[in-house]
Parts: sequence; structure tokens; C-alpha cells
Amino acid sequence: MLCRNLLILTLLVLAGCASVYLGQGASPAAADRSPATADADAACSERLWRRLGSPPSVRLECRGTAVWLRGVVSSEESRRALVDYLRRQPGVEAVRDRLVVR
Repeated sequence: MLCRNLLILTLLVLAGCASVYLGQGASPAAADRSPATADADAACSERLWRRLGSPPSVRLECRGTAVWLRGVVSSEESRRALVDYLRRQPGVEAVRDRLVVR
């Protein structure tokens, strides 16, 4: 598992992509969530973000059992590796991929 995490992190770091501004997306509105749900989502996001090594060009947000990904990656291979990795994480039932390959 550690090797896979390092591989994903390496792919993302080697991408050399700049961070991008991402405005309001198509994720559920924050106002529709209870404080307990918002706290659980924030904890999930933080847990997954740490496992990925906090890549600067990718934003990750948990909403219930779905993970929303936004940002820029350098290749389709990096994109697939990241999405596949997240789909295998405990508690994740869906990955909403909004990544851009540049």
C-alpha cells in the first residue's frame, strides 16, 4: 500500500502542474449538510488528502461516500491511477472525476 501511495504521489509531483482556481462546482451545496455531516466530510477529505501526500494541483472533497476531484494532472495515466486508488479506499463508493489532463 505504501508503494502505491508513493507511486501516485510521484506521478502527481512529477506532473509539474500549477495549481488552478476552481470555483463552485457541481457538488452538493454546503448549506444542505448538518454540522455533523460537514465534520465527517472534512475528516474524510483530510484523511484521503494526507494519504495522497497533499498534491498541490489537485483538490479533493468528500461528500458522504463520494469523493470529488478537481484540478490538473499531467497525463491520463496519472488521472486513472489517482481515481482507481481513491475508489479502493474504505468508505468511498463513488469518485466524481473533474480532473483536467494538460
